[in-house]
Amino acid sequence: MKPLSKPSKDPVKVFRELKEIFDQIAGEYSGKRRKPWREADLLLEAKLVLDSGCGSGRHLVYLSKSGVEVVGIDLAPNMLKEALKYAEWRGDLKRVHVVACDMLHLPFRDGIFDGVLMLASLHHIPTSKLRLECLKEHFRVMKREGTIVVSVWTILQLRFLMKLPKLLLDKLLGRVWEFGDLYVPWRSLKGRTFRRFYHLFRRAELKELLEEAGFKVKRIYGTKFKDPIFSENHVAVAVKP
Repeated sequence: MKPLSKPSKDPVKVFRELKEIFDQIAGEYSGKRRKPWREADLLLEAKLVLDSGCGSGRHLVYLSKSGVEVVGIDLAPNMLKEALKYAEWRGDLKRVHVVACDMLHLPFRDGIFDGVLMLASLHHIPTSKLRLECLKEHFRVMKREGTIVVSVWTILQLRFLMKLPKLLLDKLLGRVWEFGDLYVPWRSLKGRTFRRFYHLFRRAELKELLEEAGFKVKRIYGTKFKDPIFSENHVAVAVKP
C-alpha cells in the first residue's frame, strides 16, 4: 500500500488504511508494546472489561492475570493473532477473548461490560461525528456505574508544536476535516514508512465528547512517557450514570 502524505477525505479509506497498516506492522508493534499502562489498574475490580483497540494484547494479559475476564477488539486481525500468542506465551488464555471488529459497531448486547479500556485508539477515528458515534456505542454496551478509561494524544506535545501553523493552515484550506488531523509515520525496522491517521486532541474537546455521549467525567489528566515537560496524552476517567 502506498503511504499517504495527508488524510484522505473518505473515512472508509482511512479505516481501510489503518487496518492494512496495523496488519503489516503487527509483529514489530507487538515486540515494542509490552509494558501495560498504569491506567489499566483503574479496572482491576471489574468482572468483565472491554479492551477497545486492544492491539497486540498487553492490557488483555495484564487484566486477565489479575483475574478480570477481558474481551479485546481490534480492526486488524493480525494484531489479534499477536494478542493471543502473547496471552498463550504468558500462560493465560482462559480469561482472554478477542473479536475482530471496528469500534463503531460492537457485536455485543446492551449493558454487559463493567469497564471499558480505550487506550490510544479513539484518536485513530476520523471526524468528531464518528468519534461521538464510537463513544455512544461503548456507552450502550456498558453497565450503569461502569467505568471507561480513554487516552488520546494531545495536540500540545513538544514534537507537534512546530507543526501547529501547518495544522491550522490545512484546516483553513479544507485539506483535513478538523484542526488536529494529521498522519504520523511508523518507521519499520525493514525500512518502510507507514503513515497512520491521528486526530490530536485538546483536553476540553475530549471532555465535551464524552459528556455528549452520555458519560459523567470524573477526571482528566495528562501522562508523559518521554517528554519531561509536556504531556503526551490526555487520559479521561468517566462513568455511565
